[in-house]
Amino acid sequence: MQLRDGVAISAILYDIDNRVFDLHPIDHPGMSVLECKTNLDKIVNAIILYYDQEKGWTLESNIPIDPIFDANDPGSLVLIVRWVITTILFSSKKTHYISTILSLSPQTQMCLQCIIEAVMNSFPLDDENSASLSEMHSLVEDSILSTDSVRYRRDSLDDNGAIDAHDPYDEEIGRLEAQIQSLQQSLGNRREEAEALRRQRDDLQQEVLRLEHELAAKKEVIRGLEGQERRRSTAVESQWEALKGEITSLKRERELLGKKVEMLQTENEQYAQEVEFLKRSREDEQSRAKKALAEKEEAARRLASEVEILQAEKEGLAKSAEKVEALKARVEALKASESALEALRTEQEELRAKCARQEGLLQARTSEDAQRLREDAGVLRGRLDAMGVEKEVLRTQNERLEQENRQLREEVAVLKRRTAVECVAVPGMQASQTTSQTTSQTTSQTTSQTTSQTSEMTSQTVGGETLQTLMKQGAEDVELKAKLRSYIVENSELRLRVSGMEKAQEAVLRRKEEEYVLSKKTLEEEYRKRLEENQRFRSELEEQKGMVSDLQEVVASQKEELRMSGEEAKNKEAQLEEWKEKYSTLSQESSALKSKCDAFEAQKDLDQRKRREMEIERRVIQREREVIKSALFRKGNETFARMADSTLQQSRSAQFLRKSSQYQ
Repeated sequence: MQLRDGVAISAILYDIDNRVFDLHPIDHPGMSVLECKTNLDKIVNAIILYYDQEKGWTLESNIPIDPIFDANDPGSLVLIVRWVITTILFSSKKTHYISTILSLSPQTQMCLQCIIEAVMNSFPLDDENSASLSEMHSLVEDSILSTDSVRYRRDSLDDNGAIDAHDPYDEEIGRLEAQIQSLQQSLGNRREEAEALRRQRDDLQQEVLRLEHELAAKKEVIRGLEGQERRRSTAVESQWEALKGEITSLKRERELLGKKVEMLQTENEQYAQEVEFLKRSREDEQSRAKKALAEKEEAARRLASEVEILQAEKEGLAKSAEKVEALKARVEALKASESALEALRTEQEELRAKCARQEGLLQARTSEDAQRLREDAGVLRGRLDAMGVEKEVLRTQNERLEQENRQLREEVAVLKRRTAVECVAVPGMQASQTTSQTTSQTTSQTTSQTTSQTSEMTSQTVGGETLQTLMKQGAEDVELKAKLRSYIVENSELRLRVSGMEKAQEAVLRRKEEEYVLSKKTLEEEYRKRLEENQRFRSELEEQKGMVSDLQEVVASQKEELRMSGEEAKNKEAQLEEWKEKYSTLSQESSALKSKCDAFEAQKDLDQRKRREMEIERRVIQREREVIKSALFRKGNETFARMADSTLQQSRSAQFLRKSSQYQ
C-alpha cells in the first residue's frame, strides 16, 4: 500500500461526517511523512470516537502509528484502512466513496477487497448493508479487471523502439485457464475434504455409540452406588437414632452438671463479694486511720510552728523592751535639750532688757549706745556661733531620731505581720493603730522641732547681719538713727517670732510627752496580751498532747482489729481455694462429657460429608453426560457449517468465472 492511497482514504474520511471527525481534508499527495503521521493519528482517534458515540461499539486504540511509517508495517495500516472502510460502508455516501476507491492503485484495491470480506464476516449487517457490500465487492473486482486490461492494452516499446503487437487477450485467457485449473484443483481438494469429513462423521458416530455404551455402564455403576448409598443411609440413620438417645442422656447430664456448676459459681461469687467487701472495709479503716494520723501530725506540726512563732514574738517583745529603754534615754536627752532651750530663753530675756535700756539711752548717748551696740554685736556673734554649734548638734540628733523612727516603723511592720499570722484581728488592729499614731507623732514632733530651730537660727542670722550693718555705718549719725529705728522694728518682729517659736516648741514638747505616755501604755498592753496568748497556747498544746496520746491508743486498737479481720480473710480465702478445686474437678468432668458430644457431632458431620460427596459424584457424572452430548452436537454443526462454506466458495468461484467469461 502506498502513501498517497492513505492520503486519499483520509480525504474520503473527512467527507463522512465533518462534525464528528473534525479533520482537515488532504487533497494532494505531496505532503510530508510527519503530516501524514499526525493525520493518520487523528483518523484513528476519530474512528474510535465515531464508533463509541454513533454505533455503541467499543474499539481499543492500541495501534502504534510510528512503526507504520518508520518500519513500513503493513498489518497495522491494513487494520486502520479496515476501520475506514467499515465507516464508509455505514455512511450515506457509500456509492460515491466506492467510486473514489476505484481510482486507487490495483494493489490497494486488492487489499480493500480482502478488508471488505473481513468486514462482512466481522460486523452484523442488515439487508441494505449486505447488498451494498456485495455491490462494492463486484465493483472492486470489475475495477481490478479493467485496470489490468488497460495496463496490458498499453503499447510498450522495446529497446529498439519497435511496437509490440502481442495480443493481450492470449495472456488473459492463459491466466484464466490457469485460474480454472487452480479452481478445479481446489474443487478436487474440497471433494477430498468432504470425503474426509464424511469419514470423520462416521468416526464420530462410532464414538457416539461408544460413549453411549460407556454412559450405560456408568449408569449401572451409579445405580449400584445409589443402592450402597441407600444402605449406608439406613445404617447411618439407625446409628443416628442410637446416638440421639445417648446425646439426649448426655445433654441431661450436662444440664445437671451445668446447674451444679451455676450453683457453685453463685456461691463462689458470693464468697468473692464477701472477700471484696472485707478488703474494702479493711482498706477504708486503714485509710481513715491514716487520715486521722495525718491530721494529728498536721495539728502537732501546726502547734509546733505556733510555739516557734510565739517564741519569736517573745524575743521581739524583749527587743522592743530594750528599744523602750533606749527611748527613755532619748527622752532624757530631750529634757536636756529643753534645759538648754530654757537657758536660751533667759538669754533672750536678757537681750530684751538690754534692748529696752538701749532704747532709753539712745537719744542721750548715741555714741555710747553705738559702742555698746558694737560690744553687744560681738557678744551676739559669739552667741550665734554657739547657737550654730547647738544647731549642728540638734541636726545630728534629728538624723539619729529619724533613723530610730525608721527602725521603729520596720519593727511595727514586723509586728503587724506576726499579728496577721496569729489571725488575731482586733488586738492586732489596735496595736497597729497605736504604733502608727506613735510614729506619726514622733515624726511630727521632730519636723516641728527642726523647723522651729531653723527659723530661730535664721532670725538670729538676720539680727546679726543688721548689727553688722549698723556697726559699719557708725560715722553717719542720721543714717544710723534711721537704721536704729529699723533695727528696733526688726527686733520687735524678732521678739514676736521668738515668742511664737517658744509657744510652738512648748506645744511640741507637750505632744511628745503625751505620745510617749500613750505609746508606753500601748506597749505595756500589747506585752500583757502577748503573755496571756502565750499562756493560752501552752494550755492548748497540753490539751493537744493528751488528744494525740488518746488517738495513738485508738490507732493501736484499730490495728489489732485489722489484724483479726486479716486472719478471718485468710481463712475465707482458704475456703475459697477449696471451692475452686471442687469447681475445677467438676469443670473437667463437664469438659470430658463435652468432648464426647463433640465426637458424636463430628461423626455426624463425617456421615453428612460422605453423603454430600456421593451426591457430588452423581452430579459430576450427569454433567459429563451433558458435556459429551453438547460436544457431539457442536462437532456436527461445525462439519455442516464447513460444508456450507465450501459450497458457498465454490459458487463464488463459479460466479467469478461466469463474469470473466461474460467480460471476454
